[in-house]
Amino acid sequence: MLHSRASRRPAETLLGVLLVCALAAAGLVVTGAAPARAHATGLVVDPAFDAGLGGGFNSSVFSVAPTEPDGYVVAGFFTRYGGVSAPYLARLDADLELDTDFAAALGSGFNSWVSVALPVDGGYLVGGNFSLYQRRTAPRLVRLDADLRIDEAFSAALGTGFDGAVRAVVPDGDGFVVGGSFTRYQGRAVPRLVRLDADLRIDEAFLAALGTGFDDDVRVVVPADGGGYLVGGNFTRYRGEAAAYLVRLDARLEPDTAFHAALGTGFDGNVRVVVPDGDGYYVGGSFTRYRGEAVPHLVRLDADLVPDPGFQLVGSFSDTVFSVVPHDGAYVVAGDFTTPEGARSAHLLRLVTVVVEVDAVADRVSSAGFPVVPVPVAARVEPATAGTPVLTVSGLPDGLTFDRGTSTITGTPSVVTGTTTSRVTVSATASGVTDTTTFTWTVEPPPPPVVDLEPTDVHVLAGTDARFTAAGSGDPTPTVQWFTRDGADEDAGPDDGWQAVAGATAPELVVVAPGVADRGRQYRAEFRNAHGVATTRAATLVVETVPRIVTAPSHQTVVEGDTATFAGVYATDGLRSQRRLWLRSTDGGATYEQVGGGMWCGDRCRTSVEVATADRGADGDLYVLAITYLDGTRRVESAPARLTVLAQRAPQITVQPESVTLAVEGADLVFTAAATGVPEPTVQWFLLDEDGGDPVPISGATDPTLVLTATADLQGRSVVAEFTNRAGTATTFPATVVEVRPGRALALRVTPRVVVVDALPARP
Repeated sequence: MLHSRASRRPAETLLGVLLVCALAAAGLVVTGAAPARAHATGLVVDPAFDAGLGGGFNSSVFSVAPTEPDGYVVAGFFTRYGGVSAPYLARLDADLELDTDFAAALGSGFNSWVSVALPVDGGYLVGGNFSLYQRRTAPRLVRLDADLRIDEAFSAALGTGFDGAVRAVVPDGDGFVVGGSFTRYQGRAVPRLVRLDADLRIDEAFLAALGTGFDDDVRVVVPADGGGYLVGGNFTRYRGEAAAYLVRLDARLEPDTAFHAALGTGFDGNVRVVVPDGDGYYVGGSFTRYRGEAVPHLVRLDADLVPDPGFQLVGSFSDTVFSVVPHDGAYVVAGDFTTPEGARSAHLLRLVTVVVEVDAVADRVSSAGFPVVPVPVAARVEPATAGTPVLTVSGLPDGLTFDRGTSTITGTPSVVTGTTTSRVTVSATASGVTDTTTFTWTVEPPPPPVVDLEPTDVHVLAGTDARFTAAGSGDPTPTVQWFTRDGADEDAGPDDGWQAVAGATAPELVVVAPGVADRGRQYRAEFRNAHGVATTRAATLVVETVPRIVTAPSHQTVVEGDTATFAGVYATDGLRSQRRLWLRSTDGGATYEQVGGGMWCGDRCRTSVEVATADRGADGDLYVLAITYLDGTRRVESAPARLTVLAQRAPQITVQPESVTLAVEGADLVFTAAATGVPEPTVQWFLLDEDGGDPVPISGATDPTLVLTATADLQGRSVVAEFTNRAGTATTFPATVVEVRPGRALALRVTPRVVVVDALPARP
């Protein structure tokens, strides 16, 4: 174990230090999410940063790392900055001025170039090609404290260290992975990639899985999703198999064949930096082509390793890109380049993200010869300091132009014989970043006239003028001609039988005093110009006569709760448009409301309306039969018929039946009773026994007068009449047969007489 100040910190802290180191070695320091990309995203040289660098560095910059609270630590092959001595390592403040205190503490510094130097817990973790620091042994990796003094415990654990340059360090569990130009670590063979544990000892399982490893330098190692690593460098083979410059290894260090297939022919030069960016990667290096396409030293690939068409790098790098560091929404780029477009200082620059997005324009359809509605064109630029976008529009149909002053497309499409479609491109450029969108513009031949107002059916009384109106428009203004036909032919097609109406060339057609014979005739208008014809719908002329009430409804009297029916008969001349209405007034005829009705039912029609279960409140209501005509605009009415509703009243006996004191057997016994009530009551006679038993209804005895034949069994018995209606029941007093005596039958002898007449007397 280590026993220095660094070794006494928890292992996680040390690994955290190494994580920062690894990312720096890979040219990556994670300080936040990369700037969001829009439809067109470009990286543009930051002129303020460039101006602050002054003369810059005199040679390659391998890495740059932000420091707290501001400024940068820069490592590389350079020996001077802005003309001042700065061998291999320098710190710049927020204004990009050289930190002289840092330079003084560095002293004689390193004896060779530095690939990475990252701020760690107030100190720095430094890797590179050096073997000495301040004339003390430091085999390619060293940890310095805040005063730039060597961390003795770390150096002791490192031992003899590496025999070649350290390029990348990546935390991995309780250890870390180191890549570079070395082939030995602490005297043992390690083919340019090795995993060390927390005490800086070799991970034997990792070494065994690596096998023969890489055939040339490893420059960048990035942990991959799901385990494993993205490894880039100068190599062209891994374990003896082709793996040019970039390879993905799984957690067992086996090559990812799908990644290799997606890479295709890959890069034509080494990979020095891989920066994960959302759903893709920024890749930098000495390459100038990817899959045969020109990508000078920097490219953005999507998740499928396809170059991102929305990524634009304004200008290009003249030489190798060693490091790309996202910082404060921009990218600090270091390398071997000297004069990229837009930059005055060599080897280090800051790229800011410029987003340009052209607003989508909907596909358009216009008519030749008609001015178009102005189409606005706009674009969004972020940040605003990138300037106002320059808009251009190409591919417009003939007759249309783009006005840059108003940012609108205007004009009148030229006349065409057939439909044409143009693909229009809208471009917006700001700070060298360009976004485009396309849409189609279809130009059709001039349209024919259109009908703006359709004529409607007209109802008139015979002998009254009928007026039809229509309207149409077009360019040029169309002429109008009215046509007519007999509408009685139901088999006629929509365009059969039409004849021009002489002189009918105005939007309004007046048919003078039509008669019943003209009923059903149809009219329509045609609007015509050089581009075509528009025809209106057919409108029908309905010639009517006044309908008649043949039989008016009569007054009705009902008892409350009964149904009253009002009936009437009316006559029309066969027009189905004439309809019947039943109207009721509850205020003595001041106002009426509809309570029934229906359509035409023949030339002569009987109609009725029922008032169900009338109550006393309906007493005095008036009912009128009305027949409408002229499409409901007029009507004829019957005289009002009154509804009288009588109140119910229970039966009251007005005539009591009288008893019979003596009757002869076989004689008629006549009993009479009467009662009043509303509604009129019904009657039923009953026979009572002498002993007072239940009354027995007498079959068929439902008249006010009851006639019985006197028999001996009726003696002493009584009869009663029961009158009933909805309101109640009333029963008469009993009428008794007091005595029935036997009678003696009478014999009647008739002797016929015959008279003989000789002759009839003469007629006077």
